[in-house]
Amino acid sequence: MIKRAKIYTHQLKYLFDWLIKWTVAGVVVGVITGVVVGGFLLTLYKTIDAMSGKPERLALLPFALTLSLFLSRKFFPSARGASIEQVIKLIHKRNATINHIGFIIIFITTVLTIGFGGSAGKAGPAGYIGASLSALLGNLTRSLLKSIGIKMPSEDNKWFIMLGISGAFATVFGTPVAGGLFALEVVYMNYFPYNMLYPSLISGYSALYVAKHLYNLTYIHFPHINVPPMGPKVILLVVVGGITFGILARLFIDFKDFTEETLARWHVSPYIKAFVGGVIIALLGALVGHQRWHGLGTETITAALNGEYIPLIDPLGKIVLTSLTLSVGGSGGLMTPLFFVGATSGNIIARLLGVPFVSFGAALGFAAVAGAAANAPLATMVMVSELFGANMILPAAMAVFIAFEIVGPRSIYPSQIVKVTKDVYRINTARHIMEEEENKDQ
Repeated sequence: MIKRAKIYTHQLKYLFDWLIKWTVAGVVVGVITGVVVGGFLLTLYKTIDAMSGKPERLALLPFALTLSLFLSRKFFPSARGASIEQVIKLIHKRNATINHIGFIIIFITTVLTIGFGGSAGKAGPAGYIGASLSALLGNLTRSLLKSIGIKMPSEDNKWFIMLGISGAFATVFGTPVAGGLFALEVVYMNYFPYNMLYPSLISGYSALYVAKHLYNLTYIHFPHINVPPMGPKVILLVVVGGITFGILARLFIDFKDFTEETLARWHVSPYIKAFVGGVIIALLGALVGHQRWHGLGTETITAALNGEYIPLIDPLGKIVLTSLTLSVGGSGGLMTPLFFVGATSGNIIARLLGVPFVSFGAALGFAAVAGAAANAPLATMVMVSELFGANMILPAAMAVFIAFEIVGPRSIYPSQIVKVTKDVYRINTARHIMEEEENKDQ
């Protein structure tokens, strides 16, 4: 009885210490992330507002991309594209270090890229900023504890980084639960570290609270989207949409890789590539006659979710411009372009099928394309519920997982470690087919 009491007391002490440790870490990381990422977003939005609609915006884009590339190569050459991909690489490498001043370069280059019309997202840069700050905080904590004779586990390094991603993602999209899930889900494919969900959520809520109250940031939610009862038309839209969203997510990944590989074979100065790429992106905007594909594209995403008419070419146009922007040296992320492709394609599919649920179709695509391409289906499903209401979870889950399986082992983040292979791709391997043939012969 005494032995059991000692074990029980020891377990309670460990759990209590763990709770205090990660509550404090989550709050501190969240507050710092909210301050810096919130400032990044405010600067980005003000730059976009200042340049929006002005003809010189696209005229200056080639120069902005060239300057962005110069700053990256000069001061932070490892931060190619300022993507979450860079953070995932660092998490999986032992003894890897983050350039703690690199977030300043990412801050500047992303504002230059998106503010002047380059097509990219804000979550990737924000995630790197949050990860950089939280890694620095983790190192400072380690040094402080060491000075008083306490050793911090090396495993805590990556958990600190994930807390920074959680806070950044929550601040960018105003979705603290999805932010916490995304940071944990995106590092591994088909594996989820449940033990760190609590501090990730704490970090997300803390960051969002600070950013909203310090900078008066506002977020758009869409509770008006009506979720129709499950019936033949809804199921048709979910299934056809899920398949199409998976194909588009795969196309996004493959076209981005194709663009990077093609430009890598063009043996000229990278600055010439950046300038020429900027000229091509600007000309595409001028030829199309609008700037729907440029910048973040949030106005078009909102229009798609409101059920407005979306041109058929919009999803493909966004894929092309985003791939080109990031391949020639622009700085930015991929999640917002994926939301653009998903929302616009969902809107279009609903109209082509002749169903009256256009906004609903856009919301399905918003979740499915991003969830499949990033291999983060749970986070995007929860994001849908936070943005559009809990009634969206069931149909969104169906569309997301159809698209998720179609994308297969591919990802916009190739450094994700595959813990468990997706079923569709596991059972259709060459070895499996050969074993079946051998069994038939016997």
